Amino acid sequence: CGLSSRHNMPTIITFDQPLFWKASEIVNCVPDDSPIRNVILLLGTFHTFMNLLGAIGSLMDGSGLKEIMETVYGENAVTHMLSGKAVQRAFRAHLLVDQCLTRQIVAKIVEDEPGFQDQVAELERLYVLMEAGECDLMSLLESDCIDRIHNTLTLKKDELARTSKTSKLWVNYQHMIGIARALVAADRMGSWEMHLSAVSACLPIFAAAGHPNYLKSAHLYLQKMYALKDDNPEVHQKFQSGFHVIRRSSQYWAGLGSDLVIEQTLMRSLKSQGGLTRGSGMSEHQRTVWAMSSTVSSTYNLAMQDLTARSYTTSEQHKELSASRVRRDETDVSKVAEKLDSFTPFSADESLRNIITGINANEDVNVQDLFEIGKDIVQKMDGQPVFSYSHKRSLKAKTLASSKNVKVSADRSIDPALLFQRCLVVSQTGDLRLDDVMSYELCLYPMSLFEGKGILRQADKPQLSEALRNHVKTKSDSAVTQTVPVTEHIVLDGGSLLHRLKWKEGCTYSSIADDYA
Repeated sequence: CGLSSRHNMPTIITFDQPLFWKASEIVNCVPDDSPIRNVILLLGTFHTFMNLLGAIGSLMDGSGLKEIMETVYGENAVTHMLSGKAVQRAFRAHLLVDQCLTRQIVAKIVEDEPGFQDQVAELERLYVLMEAGECDLMSLLESDCIDRIHNTLTLKKDELARTSKTSKLWVNYQHMIGIARALVAADRMGSWEMHLSAVSACLPIFAAAGHPNYLKSAHLYLQKMYALKDDNPEVHQKFQSGFHVIRRSSQYWAGLGSDLVIEQTLMRSLKSQGGLTRGSGMSEHQRTVWAMSSTVSSTYNLAMQDLTARSYTTSEQHKELSASRVRRDETDVSKVAEKLDSFTPFSADESLRNIITGINANEDVNVQDLFEIGKDIVQKMDGQPVFSYSHKRSLKAKTLASSKNVKVSADRSIDPALLFQRCLVVSQTGDLRLDDVMSYELCLYPMSLFEGKGILRQADKPQLSEALRNHVKTKSDSAVTQTVPVTEHIVLDGGSLLHRLKWKEGCTYSSIADDYA
């Protein structure tokens, strides 16, 4: 506030969710005549986008999306992607899956309406003309074929959503990816209205996924921003002109959220060579001097670039359009499409199921109605106190993964593998005996046979064979015999025994069984 009054500028600060909420509480608690009341708080778009990707991953957990992404990325990477951490890879994987799902829907439309293919061909022709410079963008956007294709796709998706619960879930998944696209496009183009619309569309997703912190923060943020037109018309006009984002180049698709720029520039220079973490110290005085001198340092930097005739520029070609990236996208799309063709979510089966394993969901699973559930939760927030409202965990959508968990109370459940690990840790501390822990059935499925979520482990036949050889006692008589304790039960793959025992012609079943024993 002191800097703003000195330079006669409004105070606009961008925070991620925890600090945004704390700053909002501070603004709400200060006296009415305090200059802090005039501070405009922005909720970081990049962190909101990360949370949106994490909410999508939570809602689609157990649906088969993880296994589909693993055709392109590694298992550990997909785990981070679905949590919203590996943002670039996560968004690219979602776009690949969305593209393949759209291909399946288009194939169904062409099968029902052969004339639809002519509309797609017309759009491709206009696009080629625009690339060649014979047609401008506005004439392409004003073409009737775009509206016809959009309306046909929307009607087909609505029809598929009514066919089965599984189809509705994946249609809603495409809708969520569309909202994520809009959130990114709003920043890239600097569209304030699109930004507010996209954040508003995120509220039901946050509510259904059980992300109450971002739900409350985004709800408060939208109310403040919609009131900005009356509270601070000057700043509202700046935001309408696209100044709510930062542009590091003059290209059209180059707008970035201020929190992302802070990560890319301020935090990067803070932790790189010459930054505060490289020997200068992190005291309050050092941080203030370093931050306030950054504008002077950038002026010297530009002057040195002019003196040495060197400058940092961006290429005209986007890195996503390079030949290697295009080839990689085509390869990955073909992998995902092959997987989805084998396990299509758009089937006539009315049940809700994992499209990869085929496991049906329990009756209480309602994740396919996530938008209806989310909107009901948002409506219940209206009229409630902002800082004292408590979100109920039981209201969120029940996912396919939650039906495979162990219930520990009436409204809470836990992953069986996590429960098993916790019990083992407690048993090591001496509070519980390991024998007592193992006396309970801690999992809904035997962990020795299943990876989890209904996926069988890969058979390790050499290890099984070695264990059997060590277990069975061999007697060195004239005729070598093997004795197996009667109380033991051993499960063997029949195919492996066929390679080890020769069936003599005329053998009976009992004699073959005796040979096995």
